[in-house]
Amino acid sequence: MNLRPLKRGQAEIIGGLIVVSVLLMVIMPLIINLMTSSTVVSTRVFSIRSQFEIDRWSEELRLINDGGVYKLSNVGSVDIDVIRVWYSNGSVVQFGNGVKIPRGASTPLSNFGVSDYQDIDRIVTARGRVFKVEELLPPPQVAPQQCPPLGLTSESVIAGYNLMDLPKRRNITITASYFDGDKWVTDNVFPAFYVYCGGSAQCDGWDQGWYIFNNTIRNWTKIPKTDEAGYADLDGNSAYELVLLKKEKEYYSVVSVSLTATRSYGQFNITIGNFTELSNQPSLIAIYLKALIAFTAQADALSSVKVVLTKSDNPLINISSYAVLSSVKVPGSDINVTIYEGYVMLPVTQFYTFSRITPGIYNLSVIVSVSAQEKTGVYLGIEYLAVVAY
Repeated sequence: MNLRPLKRGQAEIIGGLIVVSVLLMVIMPLIINLMTSSTVVSTRVFSIRSQFEIDRWSEELRLINDGGVYKLSNVGSVDIDVIRVWYSNGSVVQFGNGVKIPRGASTPLSNFGVSDYQDIDRIVTARGRVFKVEELLPPPQVAPQQCPPLGLTSESVIAGYNLMDLPKRRNITITASYFDGDKWVTDNVFPAFYVYCGGSAQCDGWDQGWYIFNNTIRNWTKIPKTDEAGYADLDGNSAYELVLLKKEKEYYSVVSVSLTATRSYGQFNITIGNFTELSNQPSLIAIYLKALIAFTAQADALSSVKVVLTKSDNPLINISSYAVLSSVKVPGSDINVTIYEGYVMLPVTQFYTFSRITPGIYNLSVIVSVSAQEKTGVYLGIEYLAVVAY
């Protein structure tokens, strides 16, 4: 057999392929090993960094007063090393070995050369957390500020005095209006209640009959009206309820919002001016209330209750919230009553300005909205109303 010699170009190509194959067999494992090692190292570094961040944000200090001695208490889940302290006079001290505070332990401020926490501005830990000392104080234990509920039975819910006696203690105003399906009614609308004396009922110095709030003298005034007393106690528990009266000529009648399929929405607004005073910066505000909504027909209706606190001398400072209250229906012979009772939690910071509620005197508004697609009359009664601030 005759073997033909390879041409020069073919030999070079084959030789090159052999060299490349050998290089790939040698270099590729090295590259793969290098990439694997790099991935392991990167994962390890990320894990270490993540654990460091977790530990850093797990640091938590509290400033406590232990028998007149201020101490830093480690209430977090990790040990803490304090390495630097910024003092109120602007000086800085570096602690080379750190002041160690094991978790669950505490150390007196004397270890930082002071006895009063006001002498220290900030503390820096070995993990880089910066704590402002005045923010480490526990929140003050402030007794709840209580404002008067409306009905007599509410005094067993929140200690206080009822709205009937409130004008003797504070210069209040009470205004009311309602939307009757197609128009707002604001003129000659009066907040009112009815005092019943008889049987086991006690008048407590009041004469039996109807009383309206007179904003001119800022007190209750008895009026010559004797009918419709049942609308002032919708649930029949003998507690006074705040209702609305409309004066037409010389006659007062209990306000009823008339709804139909074409006039399906109604609203009641009651505002008590100078109702409550917040003497401290509140951390929590709750409105306790009991609202009764009565329907003259079996209507498929939706109701909502909204409360608003507005500062008396600055209406721009206000907070509001819709009430999510428990409700129960009480069927009656002439009217069907739905009772909304409970409390509403209010934010202490306005959402749209992020400014906090400040101490001062506040007005309280209650807005009750009702909608129905069937013909019915709607009555409103408020048995109690109270503000509690912490």
